[in-house]
Amino acid sequence: MGFSLIRKELPDAHSSKIENLFPAIRTVANARGLPMIEGRSITTTVSRCRMIGLTEQLQRLRADEFGKELFTIPAFEMLLDLYTQRNVQPRSLTSLTGTSSASERNSQRIVHRLADRGFVDLRRDPFDGRRIIVELRAETSQMLDRFFDRIVEMAAAPSARECDFT
Repeated sequence: MGFSLIRKELPDAHSSKIENLFPAIRTVANARGLPMIEGRSITTTVSRCRMIGLTEQLQRLRADEFGKELFTIPAFEMLLDLYTQRNVQPRSLTSLTGTSSASERNSQRIVHRLADRGFVDLRRDPFDGRRIIVELRAETSQMLDRFFDRIVEMAAAPSARECDFT
């Protein structure tokens, strides 16, 4: 589920060298599920899981390069954390807000808005009534599955736009 192929053209200078190595590369790549190189193209398989990992890396890169104070997406950061950390349950509100680029108070407000819109459920911890437990709803998990599957499809689709920004 969520697998697509991405092809990237290689410069002419590398084409002949790679073509000579192609039989050996194909054997190793097939065995390990690695990118395939043929002629001037690289073909690789991208999964939903890999796209989620790339999204997390892109979030960190964006924050490192442009600064957290200018470009933040705290609601998505917390949804992504709940989605990728589903095995770390239950999650307290305090723990979850620590994953956000927003202040703790703003993150709490955002979590309550997420609950109001049906993305997460909030409940009191039965063992410690002071703690609020945040759980990702099954519908939200399915929506994120579709979201990342769509990103994989978009990445695999040929682009009509050339990326010549010089």
